[in-house]
Amino acid sequence: MRPCRGRRRRRGHELYRAPRRSSSLDSLVVTHPFHPLVGQALPVLFSARTRQGLRFTCELDGGKRRITLPQEWTDRGPEASPSRLGVEGLAAARVVVDAVAARRTTRAEDPA
Repeated sequence: MRPCRGRRRRRGHELYRAPRRSSSLDSLVVTHPFHPLVGQALPVLFSARTRQGLRFTCELDGGKRRITLPQEWTDRGPEASPSRLGVEGLAAARVVVDAVAARRTTRAEDPA
């Protein structure tokens, strides 16, 4: 009996290999406010639909590294909601929360 050497192919039936592209025809801009690459345009290698939504795989450092980004973090995602807080809004909310917490602490310490 011969040992199995993997799947055998018939003569003339080679695996299809897509040619590698040296340059990307498409790019996107990272728009997530807390992402380190915010504002940068990245070449898109391919996109894939997953359970979590559409994801884009982009190249970095001239093709040395790859990064996968959800659609919502790019200029291809939906427009940001006007009620969504940015960095300034979150900082202001933190000030309010700290003030309320300090007020509750002083009330708990004062037996009235």
